[in-house]
Amino acid sequence: MWDRRMIGVPNRPEKKTIEIDLPLGWSADSVAARRQADVGYPPALTYVTVLSAVEAAQINADFKRQAEETLRVRLAEQGQDYIGQILNETAVLGAAEVDKLLEAIRQEGYFSSWVIIEECSID
Repeated sequence: MWDRRMIGVPNRPEKKTIEIDLPLGWSADSVAARRQADVGYPPALTYVTVLSAVEAAQINADFKRQAEETLRVRLAEQGQDYIGQILNETAVLGAAEVDKLLEAIRQEGYFSSWVIIEECSID
């Protein structure tokens, strides 16, 4: 089981970093290959990926759109209280949490705000 979190790094030194757990299915794989580093030490397997806040917002927008569409379709097809509904609702809520983090680290000025995606598992 992987523990996954997003760490928001604002571009202003007076602002603090923010951490949230990533929702299941949220993935930066589209850009991760070139920016992923293995920083773990056995038995902990840890990988980090660095994204600009703009990239993370684009990924989250796609994730949120997909999560909302899945929830809407399944509710229409299966009605309230279908099996797996909580997972779909959790994905939508998770996307909203990512949006909050990105808003909190919104870029102000010249330097970019960043997010770090950290994935860790004990082998």
